[in-house]
Amino acid sequence: MTAPYNPAPYSGQNYGYPATAPKSKTAAALFAFFLGAIGVHDFYLGKKTLGIIHVVLAVIAFALVIAGFVYVGAHATGPNGEVPSDELGPVALFLGLGYGIGIINALWSFVEFILILVRKDPNLV
Repeated sequence: MTAPYNPAPYSGQNYGYPATAPKSKTAAALFAFFLGAIGVHDFYLGKKTLGIIHVVLAVIAFALVIAGFVYVGAHATGPNGEVPSDELGPVALFLGLGYGIGIINALWSFVEFILILVRKDPNLV
């Protein structure tokens, strides 16, 4: 007696085709250098979580800097439009945090740019 025909389940072979198109190392490096602060290179490489973190940090930094300038504009009461020295604390807080977060985000993007450049494989996946 022979066993009933039992075909092997679909193995998911892609017959030599890549599962996704190979990513260009040059494109990823250019994205990281010019648009790294908003995470375009991470989205390009399929790292959505890191891309979203870059976008969130960029938005927070931008909002804090804008809030600092709005605070300056709203509290500029001196004869030449300067902010009184007793109200400089919030300005320093907003601008300092905004610029600090922006610089950290930019440095992180630059490190990722360098890491992309030193990869051995010219096609990134």
